Amino acid sequence: MIVMEVLMDRSLAFAAIMQGIGVREAANSAQRIVEGAQTYAPVETGALRDGIYAVGQGGAEWDVISSAPYSAYQEFGTSRNPPHPFMTPAIEEEHDRFFGAIKAAAAAMG
Repeated sequence: MIVMEVLMDRSLAFAAIMQGIGVREAANSAQRIVEGAQTYAPVETGALRDGIYAVGQGGAEWDVISSAPYSAYQEFGTSRNPPHPFMTPAIEEEHDRFFGAIKAAAAAMG
């Protein structure tokens, strides 16, 4: 029974630490996605680029928002204009970096 309690305590400590790491990494990741999307955004007036930001929803949940009303037209294109993706490549670039950081943190904890 003592061994079980120790294992439970270690598991709870591991989960708490990983949650903290996940929260921190999610915030960092959201900011890198914003920066990447701003870099990829086509610039005519700057409104598209300047309207990209991140909002924390609590814990490790973040929304990266492009507030320009024509964001979807740029990202996905229209019947008359080809797509100029800016969010998708930023998210794709960040994906492996984010999960790599989480895996490295877990491995460091043993």
